[in-house]
Amino acid sequence: MSQLTLTFQYKGETLTGTIDVPTARIPELAGNLLPYDGEDLIALYDFSRNATVNTRLSDFRDYVVGAGEGGGVAPILQGADLEIVITAGMAGQYRVNVPALIGKTYTLNRRSVGPLTTSEFLALPSGGFELTGVDENGDHNDLVQEGEVFVAHIYELATSVTTNNNVASFINGIANITESTDLTPLHFRKLLHVVGGANKIVITLPDVSQIPEQGLIIPIETNISNQKQTRVVTKNGQSIYFNNTSQTELYLGIASGISLLANSDGWYVMPGFSDDILNVGKPTFDYVQRLNTEVARGQLVNREDVPRLMQFLTENPSLMVTEDAWQNTRVDANLGTGTIGEEWVYPLRGKFSSANGTTQIRFPDLQDLAFAGLKNIGGYDPDRSNNTTGVIQQDMIRKHKHKILKDEHPGKSDNANDRDVMVPGGNGEYNYTDEIGGSKTRMANVGFLPLIGI
Repeated sequence: MSQLTLTFQYKGETLTGTIDVPTARIPELAGNLLPYDGEDLIALYDFSRNATVNTRLSDFRDYVVGAGEGGGVAPILQGADLEIVITAGMAGQYRVNVPALIGKTYTLNRRSVGPLTTSEFLALPSGGFELTGVDENGDHNDLVQEGEVFVAHIYELATSVTTNNNVASFINGIANITESTDLTPLHFRKLLHVVGGANKIVITLPDVSQIPEQGLIIPIETNISNQKQTRVVTKNGQSIYFNNTSQTELYLGIASGISLLANSDGWYVMPGFSDDILNVGKPTFDYVQRLNTEVARGQLVNREDVPRLMQFLTENPSLMVTEDAWQNTRVDANLGTGTIGEEWVYPLRGKFSSANGTTQIRFPDLQDLAFAGLKNIGGYDPDRSNNTTGVIQQDMIRKHKHKILKDEHPGKSDNANDRDVMVPGGNGEYNYTDEIGGSKTRMANVGFLPLIGI
């Protein structure tokens, strides 16, 4: 107990009094050492609760090693992934204690649900995570169930690059980028993890002449929850050397990554970058729409949403035509033999359209089409009036003949009786077969989504 003295004024008179106040303190170190009792109580400050709690040593041990029904979850290590299986003691809660995650930076994947966004869980300073889902009353309604599996992917790199027998650069942590950022020495030797959401993030690289470390490597990766491509730009017109070209900026797609090596003449892209960087503008067929692709169905798209594709089209201008040419250039589907109804083919709809010329582009319409190899190098294709990439060719049947007997018709015989008989044709009349088949010529096929990398 301690005594607290109080002094105050009342009607011009000074009053003084003392009260007893209970106090708590850690006893001084005893003169003799005693063995620990497994049931001893110890006081711990729980930062996540902002409170001091009493706990038994045995319970604290269970929490640290992940044993017991009420303790933390003992994860299963799989490389950089921790597999966390919810025990019966943790079921029905929104907080999962995983001491192995103390001080770690990680993403969280919930089995059968998928990756959780940064707004769906909160990493606990004491290790583990808390699900943040609440109902309309603010009560937690996202609770874990026994046997449920979570996988935490830990970003913990330790990489070095040796130049002239000196260790030039290594990665020793992570820096989350949530807004446009000019990189400073605080970002050096960090994995830059871009979590931009719906924001357009611009990362400005430092001037290579101002970098004190020879061979500095800056690795950048983008989060799967991002909705915009990330722009990486240099200072003072310095070059980024990549794919046998030099440029002053590049874009990263969704869940994409690249590492840049600083040199005296600029930045060099190191091996190991994400494949989507080289697949911009590339058409493919697939079962499902993949990240960093658009289904090519003739739709309009805002140019600011596909900056990498706009770079690609600027470098390959023959792949884009005007909106008028895309919409109205047509050829007779019957090859000049007479149009039946409105049977037209629009050959330029396999290319991009410049749309309104400023803020939009139109994608090709590759629906219901197959790919064919062009015969335009060292050869000539008489059936293609515009023998370039992206031009649609109408379907047709290769020319051939059908041999059909003509109808017989009345005529005079050459016998002595000169009777009327039926003799083979010669009057210019022909027989026709009934129509068979469908609305187009096709081979046996399987349907896929037509995709273009963005």
